Amino acid sequence: GLKGGFFDWTLSLDERVEALAKEATLTEQIAQLTNDAPAIVRLGIPAYNWLNDDEHGVRQSHATSFPNGCALGATWDKRTLYDVGHAVGQEARALHNEFVHKGNRGHGVNGAGITMYAPNMNLVRDPRWG
Repeated sequence: GLKGGFFDWTLSLDERVEALAKEATLTEQIAQLTNDAPAIVRLGIPAYNWLNDDEHGVRQSHATSFPNGCALGATWDKRTLYDVGHAVGQEARALHNEFVHKGNRGHGVNGAGITMYAPNMNLVRDPRWG
């Protein structure tokens, strides 16, 4: 059952991660380190696409496109950055829920997951990004 396992929401995050690590094989764990992580069916873990190059927001035609990191940083406004991050998170969750509802968790689609790299915070140490 769920009690004491990694799906047990009453356990702390560390306890759940430890329980999952005990259940998953090393090969299964390594496979999760790719952009397009495969499902671990026997554990109930769905496939997931981690690749989201969304430095302007959610990468879909019907989503809000925000200024790049340099422009947002130039505002020196923490509240604006928070609001942009919140909006990106809301749109990403909505898009992901739509994919899941259609039976696709974004497999093979860049920008369909809920792991966001936006607003961009110079994650790749590229000076052009602020």
